[in-house]
Amino acid sequence: MDGAGAGGTRGAGAGAGRPSPVRARPVQGWEALTASERKVARLIAAGHTNRSAADALVVSPHTVNTHLTAVFRKLSVTSRVQLTHVVLARGDAEREAPVGRLR
Repeated sequence: MDGAGAGGTRGAGAGAGRPSPVRARPVQGWEALTASERKVARLIAAGHTNRSAADALVVSPHTVNTHLTAVFRKLSVTSRVQLTHVVLARGDAEREAPVGRLR
């Protein structure tokens, strides 16, 4: 591993001891959503149920519900209809959304 740059001394490289710049994610709004939350938001806005969104993303419905709860909080919406309006207003409801069938 030494040849791969994983030498035995920690923090001996350039910038050692200084924290790397990390861009903080906003707390509210679309930019506050993680990639997974955005996928869930787009699927729900497209008419998927939690179960069909879970099938499309190959995760459990509980995971979708967890993401959806975070999406509602971060976007300050209280219903799927309001979420759909937010997603459609962004104009990118189809972009980045995984292909899945509605059931």
